[in-house]
Amino acid sequence: MRPVDLLLLSCLLAVQSSHAVSGGRDVVQSGSLPLRPWSGGENLRPPACQELPSCGGCWGIRQRTGVLVHGCHLQAEGWEEIAWGREETNELGRIPQAVLVAHREGADMVLFGTGGSKSSDGVMEGEYTMRYMFDNFERLKNFREFEEADLARLKETMRLICRSETRSLNTVQELELCGQIMHNEQIQKVILVSSPTHLPRCMRDAKVVFDENKFSFSKSIFACPSNTCYKNSQARVREDVAIVEPPHRGDR
Repeated sequence: MRPVDLLLLSCLLAVQSSHAVSGGRDVVQSGSLPLRPWSGGENLRPPACQELPSCGGCWGIRQRTGVLVHGCHLQAEGWEEIAWGREETNELGRIPQAVLVAHREGADMVLFGTGGSKSSDGVMEGEYTMRYMFDNFERLKNFREFEEADLARLKETMRLICRSETRSLNTVQELELCGQIMHNEQIQKVILVSSPTHLPRCMRDAKVVFDENKFSFSKSIFACPSNTCYKNSQARVREDVAIVEPPHRGDR
């Protein structure tokens, strides 16, 4: 077992255990670094060095950042809660969480996968999810994180940086195809967004897919869980997500 593999498994545990449980107000995880709640206001993007010590701004370097919003099968039970969230309890689904992360990180690209399912009128999963975001963008104000945001400006920015990927049929293919798109756009840092019960597997697969140096962001892969999970599952119940870590302690 290589040290880097042990590090990956530790990251998976960190993603699972650090999921925000107070309605999305406390932390949003990018790797293991907490992002502070966004107050919105007039500025479309917060000052990088003040808000995000991970962004490279404090080193005088701005990294081109991509956000990958992992797809959810359109026929999955409770799809809207998984993808959008629960406004009444301020629990952000994958879409609002991705918008929040893209805003905070000043993302250069947001990709919605996949082609693993399609709507009743034939729209592929990634494209459908992206359209759903734009069709419901004004509803973001119902989440506390967006109450003071200029949603019109933010929506305009998202239209410039959002794309969909509709060829992949599973998570591994989604990572491969989206990874290639981001590499072609010279993305230097990738943030995966998905449900906390799905994200550990995304990180595991991302480590395998992106391990080669052919990707421009191979050494800068981060993860950010949303607040909502698959139907009848939750991040706070350990039995819902099983992670097996190889033995590594010398005293056991």
